[in-house]
Amino acid sequence: PKSKEIIHPTAKGDDVRRWRVEARGQWMIVTKIGVNIKRYPAVYAHLKQWKEKLEKRTDQGDHWWELRSCKYYDLFEGPRIVFPDLAKESRFAFSADPMYFPNTTYLIPTDDFYLLGVLNSSAVWSYVKERMSVMGDSDDGGRLRFFTQFVRDIPIPNATTKEKSEIIKLVKECI
Repeated sequence: PKSKEIIHPTAKGDDVRRWRVEARGQWMIVTKIGVNIKRYPAVYAHLKQWKEKLEKRTDQGDHWWELRSCKYYDLFEGPRIVFPDLAKESRFAFSADPMYFPNTTYLIPTDDFYLLGVLNSSAVWSYVKERMSVMGDSDDGGRLRFFTQFVRDIPIPNATTKEKSEIIKLVKECI
């Protein structure tokens, strides 16, 4: 039971759908730098079977069982909009529960449902199809590359409080 402190649900880019994350029951052992592994004997026993390979990693912390340093671990614990790195349709989702995402997923640390609605709109999809890198034909099953630097540049229209409120209501229904 103690292991629950460092074992967290995870989802990859393919699990991110429009409006929601369809987690597939996968978990990640999150041993940040400074974790006293002896407090988690079951996790230590599990990891020990791969000790030799884990010791050879170049992306580790101070000990073989630790993950590398990361300035944004806390972003996996709070509300955020997540999106996959590759998609053939708008797939921005809201995630509030603690969940860790690997490098096939990006996140925006916010609970802005207006922003989520705009990002999943057909107008934004038309915009990104013209501006983002595409693998194949974007109109025939090709996938767009949703790198953070491209998503940052998506223009978000201003809206009145009333307009935002209406969009937020629709987004919450979609969620």
